[in-house]
Amino acid sequence: MSVGILLLTHEAMGDALIETARHLLGRISLHVDAFSIPPGADTDFAMTSAAARVRKLDSGDGVLVLTDVFGATP
Repeated sequence: MSVGILLLTHEAMGDALIETARHLLGRISLHVDAFSIPPGADTDFAMTSAAARVRKLDSGDGVLVLTDVFGATP
């Protein structure tokens, strides 16, 4: 088991960060996913979708949720 990582970011920033990490490090052995939240997204929908991704990433050791700017991404 290992800790999962979820990136909650504006637009495609999270996907770009994951691809950059893969380019620099090669294989990433952790469960990593990005959830892009578009401007004006419904907060309830975003939270429900993010919670579903957390459940998917959690293999028993928890999930680290990272955002691009505290308070800026719902």
